[in-house]
Amino acid sequence: MDKQEIIEHNEQVKKWLWRYGNAKRDIKRYTEELDELIELQEGAPGIAYSDMPKGSGGQSDLSNYIIRRQELQQKIWNARYRRIVVFEEIHDAIEQLPTADERDVIFCRYIKGMDWDDIADRIGKCVRKVYEYHGDGLKNLYIILKNALKCS
Repeated sequence: MDKQEIIEHNEQVKKWLWRYGNAKRDIKRYTEELDELIELQEGAPGIAYSDMPKGSGGQSDLSNYIIRRQELQQKIWNARYRRIVVFEEIHDAIEQLPTADERDVIFCRYIKGMDWDDIADRIGKCVRKVYEYHGDGLKNLYIILKNALKCS
């Protein structure tokens, strides 16, 4: 296998691994949208009632807020479910890596979102060694994923 193929395989595995971080960000974004909507809704003026005839003003706005709020809550639930599914897929693949060092590095990087120096501190190795474990882990994950696809 030439160097370009290795790079391409590693990028495919990284993209597959980063799905977990993306799922976490989706939940955070939807939750922030919901918080913003709630803040806007709570800041909306109340409906003034009077016996004078008027057009319908505030009621449809309130209905729209409620509908939008329910939609965002459903998106949050769906995103949480996707996050669990992705976590389980990635976790199962990581557990198949041959060494604890590879498992630790891949888990810390892609599940915990840690940077290289923090990973090195956590596992008690130098950063150069962490890069080696990362490269080995990506190579082995590529093989694991490729074999899993053949079996399905």
